[in-house]
Order: sequence, then structure tokens, then C-alpha cells
Amino acid sequence: QQEQADAAANSKADTAAAGGEGPSKAAAAAAAEASGAAAADGEAGNAGDEMLAAFKAAAERLAAQRAEASLPVEERMVRMLQRWCKMWEEDLEARSEEVKQSGMGHTTTMVFKQSMTYLEPLYERLRRRQLVEELKVGLWVMIQLMAERNYLAANDVYLKLAIGNAPWPIGVTHVGLHERSAREKISHVMNSSSQAHIMNDEATRKFFQAIKRLMTALQRLCPTDPSRCMDFDVAGDVGRGIAGSGSNRNALLQAQVSPAGCRHWVAWSASICVSVCGRTSRCL
Repeated sequence: QQEQADAAANSKADTAAAGGEGPSKAAAAAAAEASGAAAADGEAGNAGDEMLAAFKAAAERLAAQRAEASLPVEERMVRMLQRWCKMWEEDLEARSEEVKQSGMGHTTTMVFKQSMTYLEPLYERLRRRQLVEELKVGLWVMIQLMAERNYLAANDVYLKLAIGNAPWPIGVTHVGLHERSAREKISHVMNSSSQAHIMNDEATRKFFQAIKRLMTALQRLCPTDPSRCMDFDVAGDVGRGIAGSGSNRNALLQAQVSPAGCRHWVAWSASICVSVCGRTSRCL
């Protein structure tokens, strides 16, 4: 293309010289045309490089997801939780020092550090395969729903795990001389089939509380439709994080208006999208 442009410029210069135009004027016109052709070729080359880099990054991300899908469930849960915790940490570190020292900023930082401490026993149990089967299944369902950005359904699973099917007796439980069959349902000693709620285990209660806090932060870091969120905050505080200025609504509006500028933006179906030459392309 460059050779063709140079040849056309030389031909035009010769024609202009034969027509009586001055050599300097013909040379200037030929140089301007050659420069315009070179600039157009450069823009096309940059657009092609940008598209190639975007699809290469998407292919690498897809390969990493497939490699992670082949891992055991426990290892996948650890990786996903640690990835989200890293996103939360980066969002808090992006705040200014003045915001970090504010009341909301200091409280949010302390909550984050406490949550990271609460999650350590969970990581240890998952790596050693020592987590109770019922809790492991419920936790895996919660993490999958969080990955799909269905935070409302994930919160329902959390409540079911937190309350459990163990009864919560209120008031006097032993009245009268005769034993009732229903009374056995509120005794953990006589009814071994009844699973206690997670509040009976302090370590389990703490890491489930940390996951609930992480879920609240993800609603802002990875925004979705308000109908799939729990406690959709409209008025936020920048002390909670830099994304959306601490507001779920602002984070969602930013993702909708400028998806290319939002690094955590995905489609409503949770499929990955990348920006290529100012347009959004879906990577299947």
C-alpha cells in the first residue's frame, strides 16, 4: 500500500510538472497526499492491533476459566473468594487518604480486615477437605449465584444456612407430665437428625458473616439489575469504596453508560464482554 501511494504521488507530481506547475508546488502536493495515505494506513494498523490484543486477552481469560473449571470444587471456591476479596481490597485502596481517615472510611477498612481474618478458617477447611458436606453444598450454591450476579437468591441461601432446620424454642419447652412427640423436635439430644444452625459454631458463624459482607461489596463492584440485589443502596458514601462513589445505583449507571470504562462490566446474562474499537463484542 505504501509503494502504491508513493507511485501515485510521483505520477501526480509528474503530471503537475508537465502541466506547468512549479516543482515546489507539485512536490508539496505529492508529499501531502503521501502523508495522508501513510496516516490512514497507520490508523488501520492501530485498529487492527487493538482488536487483536482485545481478542487475545479474551481468549486467555476464557482459557483460564476452563482450566479453573477442571479443578476440585473446594479449590474453585477458594480461588473465587480470594479473587473477589482482591477486588474489594483494590477498591478500598483506590480511595484518597482523606477519605480513608474519615469515619465511614475507617469503619469500612476495619470491616474488611476483620472479614479477611474470618475467612482464614474457611480456606483451611476447604484445603483440608474438612468442611461439613451440607455447608459445602450451600456455600458452593451461594458462590455460583454470586458469580451469576443473582445476589437476591444468594442471600436466600445464606439465610437458609444461617437459620437451618433446627428449631428455635422460645419460652418454656417442658410443661405437663406427659411426653409429647413434638417435644422431641426441639431437643438436639433426642433428635440427632436435626441439623443445627451455623450459630452453634463460632468459626462457621464468622466466615459466613464475612461472605455476607463480601456479597454486599460485590453488589457495588459487579453491579446488576436492582431486582437481583439485596439492599440496593441509592445514596452512597465514598468511604465504602471508589466504585460508584459507594453507591450501588451510581455503579450500575456507570456500567450502563460506559461499559468500556468499567473494568467489571458484564452483560445481563453474565457473559463476558470486551470493548473493541469503541464497540462492545461478546466472547462466547
